[in-house]
Amino acid sequence: MSAIIYEVLDLSTSILDKNGEIAASGAGIPAFIGVLDKAIMGILKKYPLEDIKPR
Repeated sequence: MSAIIYEVLDLSTSILDKNGEIAASGAGIPAFIGVLDKAIMGILKKYPLEDIKPR
């Protein structure tokens, strides 16, 4: 495990709804969480939700 990720919390975790809106977020860098919904919106534009399927 990386000491940078573990001690500095150089990560973020979130749960998003099917529309890409943040439903919950955990510890991490606020700047990561602040752009996560925008990043997901870009992914959903390129890959519509109907095309995303579990394996």
